[in-house]
Amino acid sequence: MSGSTSLEEQIAQINHMNRLLGKLDKEMLSLSREQVRQKTDIKLEADKTEFRRVREDVVKALRAIESNTFQSLAQNSTDILQHVEGIGAALISATTNLNQAWSKHCEDERAAQQHMAYIRRLAIRKLRQQYWEQKCRLIDGEDAARDQDTNERGLQGLPLERKSQVAYNTTNLTPTPSAVNINETNSIKDPADITESPRSIEILSEIDHEISRLEADQDAVSGKLKAEQVAHARAASQIIDLQGKISLLEQTLTTTNQALQQLRDEKGPTKSGQCKRPVQSDGDLYITPSLRREGSLPNIKDQQFLEKEGYVIVGPELNELKVTAEELRKEKEEHAATVSQLVDLQEQVQLLSASTDSGDFMKCLKKLKPSKSRTYLNVQYQLDQATTALNTEKSKHTATTEQVKALEKKMQLQEPLVEVGQLVRRRFLEKSKRALVDGGVVESRSEANVKAIEAGVDAAFLGNAHADAALFALGYLDHADSKALFEELYGCPIIHPPTRALRFPKLTELFNMRATMGFCSSFTAHTLSEAQDARFKTLERECIAFLGEIRQQGNGKDEELSLTAFEWHAGVEARLQEMRAIVGHILGLENQRSHDRF
Repeated sequence: MSGSTSLEEQIAQINHMNRLLGKLDKEMLSLSREQVRQKTDIKLEADKTEFRRVREDVVKALRAIESNTFQSLAQNSTDILQHVEGIGAALISATTNLNQAWSKHCEDERAAQQHMAYIRRLAIRKLRQQYWEQKCRLIDGEDAARDQDTNERGLQGLPLERKSQVAYNTTNLTPTPSAVNINETNSIKDPADITESPRSIEILSEIDHEISRLEADQDAVSGKLKAEQVAHARAASQIIDLQGKISLLEQTLTTTNQALQQLRDEKGPTKSGQCKRPVQSDGDLYITPSLRREGSLPNIKDQQFLEKEGYVIVGPELNELKVTAEELRKEKEEHAATVSQLVDLQEQVQLLSASTDSGDFMKCLKKLKPSKSRTYLNVQYQLDQATTALNTEKSKHTATTEQVKALEKKMQLQEPLVEVGQLVRRRFLEKSKRALVDGGVVESRSEANVKAIEAGVDAAFLGNAHADAALFALGYLDHADSKALFEELYGCPIIHPPTRALRFPKLTELFNMRATMGFCSSFTAHTLSEAQDARFKTLERECIAFLGEIRQQGNGKDEELSLTAFEWHAGVEARLQEMRAIVGHILGLENQRSHDRF
C-alpha cells in the first residue's frame, strides 16, 4: 500500500508540472500565430525543450518504477503466498495441539495434587497411629510395673500408694489399661505437639520438604507452560498479520494474472520464429526474433512462455533468467526445509499429546524451542527482504521528489526571464514592420503595434532586479565583473537566489529605478543632469533612512514586518513619485542623445 501511495504522490507532482507548463504554453500562445511563428529566441526554446525532456524522463522513470514493482510482485506473489499459507496453517495446528496438551497437563497436575494430599494425610495418620501405639506401650509398661509393686505391697501387708489404689482391683491383679489409654488419647491433639519422639519430627520434616520440592517443580512447569502459551498467542497474532498480507498479495496476483492474460490476448497466436504483433513495453522495446542482433529484451522472467511463443532469448537475458531460476530454486529449498521443520513440530506435539509422563513433556518442550526459533527466523528473513525493497522504493521516491522540486524552482526563477524575453521578441517582430527611409519611418509591411514596441523597450532598457538576479541564480552569469556591475547598478548585494525583499513592490521599484538611472550613465562623468542625479540620490537616502527607522522601532526582530511597514509608509510613496518623474525625464534625454539604443 505504501508503494502505491508514493506512486500516486509522484503522479500528482507530475500533473502539477504539466499544469505549470500548460500555463506557460497559454501565455506564449496568447500572442498571435504570426508572431509566435517568427520567434527566434533559441535560448528560450532550448529551455522549454529541456523542461519537456526532463519531464519525459521523470515520467519514464515513474513508469519504470511502477512496471518493475508490478513485475516483482507478480513473480514472487505465488511463492510467498504458498509459503505464508503453509507457515500459518502449521502454526495454527501447533497452537491447537499445544493448547490441548496444556489442558491435559493441567488436569494431570490437579490429579497429582490430589494424590499428594491424599498421601500426606495417610502419612500423618500413620505417624499418629505409630505414636499412639508407642505411647500406649510405654503407659502399659509403667502400669504393669506399678501394679506388680502394688501386689507385692498388698501381699506383704505394706500400705498402698494413693495412685496405685485407683487402679488396684482385688478380684483381678492385672492393670486396667483401657482407662489409662482413654485419658492419654484425649490429651493428644496433633503430632506437632509431640516432643517425646525426635524421629516423628524428622519424618514430618522430610514429608514437608518433599511436598515443597514437588510444589516448586510444579510451579516451574506451570511457568514454562504459561510462557509457551504467551509465545503461541504472539505467533497467532503474527499469523493474523500474515493473513492480511496474504489477502493483499492475492489481490496483486489477481491483477497481475489479468494483465498477463490481456497481454496474451492482444498478442494472438504466433508460430515458431515469427511474430505477427510485437509486444511493446514501457521502454518502447519490441520482442522480436531479431533482438538477437538489435537489442535486449525487457525485464520479463517467463522464459518458457517466450520460447513457446517463438522468441529467442540469448546473451544477458539468458543469464538473468538463470540467476532468477537459481534464486527461485533456493527459495523452494528454504520452503521445503521450513515445511520439514513444521512436520517435525507437529510430530512432537502429537507425541506430547499421547504421552502422560511429565518428563516426556519437558523433553518435547525443549525440542520445540529450536523449531520455533527457525520458523521465526524464516519469517523474519521474508520481512527483512520486504523492508529492503520498501526502503529502495522510498529512496527512489525521495530522489524523484528532489528532482521535481529542483524543476519547480528552476521554472519559478525563469518566469521573469520568460516575461522579458517574450516582450523583447515582440518588439523585434513589430519593429521589423517599419523601415527608415530618407529620415522618415515607413510601414514596410503591416501596421506595427506601438504598445508592443514600447513594452519591449521598457523590458530591454529599464532595470529589472528579478530577471537580472535570475541570470546569476540559473548560472547564465557568474563573472566577478558582472556581479560588481549588478551591485553598482542596483545598490544592493547580488540576490542568489532572489530573496523575499523582491516580493515587496516599492522596494523592488526603488532598486529598478536606480538601475535605470545607471543605464543612462547617471552618477558618472557622462551624466545628463547632475542636479537630477543629486536629487535622486537624496530621495533614495531618505527612503533608506525610513527603512532604518522602522527596523529600529521593531528592534530588528521581524524583517518581514519591517518591509511591510516600509511599503505602507506615506513618506516613501511621496518620494517614489518624485523619483519616477526624475527617471522619466532622464530617459527622455537619453532617447534624444542616442536614439539608436531605443
